[in-house]
Amino acid sequence: MKKRKVILFTIALITMLFASIVNSQKSEAAQEIDMNNGAVLTFDSSGAWKRIYSGVYTFEAGRYGYADYSGEIQYAQATANSRSIQAAYVVKDRIFDFVGTYSPSDSYFNGDDKIWGYTVTQVNGLTPVFKTTVAITQGAYGTSLFVKANRSIVPNWAALPNVGNMSKVTIEPAYISMNLQ
Repeated sequence: MKKRKVILFTIALITMLFASIVNSQKSEAAQEIDMNNGAVLTFDSSGAWKRIYSGVYTFEAGRYGYADYSGEIQYAQATANSRSIQAAYVVKDRIFDFVGTYSPSDSYFNGDDKIWGYTVTQVNGLTPVFKTTVAITQGAYGTSLFVKANRSIVPNWAALPNVGNMSKVTIEPAYISMNLQ
């Protein structure tokens, strides 16, 4: 009988300890983003997501080229509100800058999970050849900046008449850990 009471007490104690840990983790992640007032996010170098696979295509004199900018993020920042976003990341000492407008169709809100999606209109000051999207995500895994530019706006982008004045940045879908300022 005494042994059973000790076991029940131990189980109750472990349950309370686990509940307090879960509750404290929820309160740490509960720093809410208010897009109506705008938000500034900066790179979280201690976060889980800090690797990106990106590159830049070139097309000159009928020849393709590719410069690889894949690796660990050196820095990232995003300033966003309910209408627009300006975000950037640095990898291999190269800055990739994005300007976009809010896209309700790319956004998702369900309980603790929130995604504010934006359609990018400029990459490094140029119109992108690849459909580029960025999003600010907040949920159980923290806050992150999502970037993607891996689908061409036309089947043969090299045939576009003004391709020389367009951004040819390609990015595999990636998350970048961020902190709300």
